[in-house]
Amino acid sequence: MEGLNSADVAVASDEAPATERSARLDGNRIRRILADQQIDPYLIYDEARCSFSDRAFRPVVHEDVEDIRLWLFDRWPDPPRFTSEVFDCDDFAIMFKSFATLFTYYRKEPLPLAIGIAWGVFPQINPDLHALNFAITPNNKAVWFEPQDLLRPGATWRHGVRPDRIERIVC
Repeated sequence: MEGLNSADVAVASDEAPATERSARLDGNRIRRILADQQIDPYLIYDEARCSFSDRAFRPVVHEDVEDIRLWLFDRWPDPPRFTSEVFDCDDFAIMFKSFATLFTYYRKEPLPLAIGIAWGVFPQINPDLHALNFAITPNNKAVWFEPQDLLRPGATWRHGVRPDRIERIVC
């Protein structure tokens, strides 16, 4: 996939090894991964601001995100465009997380993907509070991505996005 940074995504082949697709991450492991990447430990261990909807998740390989994106385009050829307050960044992030869950359901996978939503300050994108998605990869990295970018034909993950401050995480 053009534009992917293999160090961030950890998958160079067309098909992820079975071990990557069968690995399990629980909320505590995801918390440690986020904490290792300088996310405020008080937030990470605050149940009110960092919550997990399931007991276990599967790490995300870049093929998962591309498959979800193509699946979504196949079913929803004209996705909504950004509309201030009505369909803005948080709505796109929630929608992508929801579609990722629906996608794994239809694929009959035993675990949901480790894709979450983060609200925070990402200065490379927006100097104000912003919402976007993150994925935990098999090499124990959090890859932050803008779901609005993925809803354009030919789009790829946005790289180099790092949070300055996170206010809330839901996975």
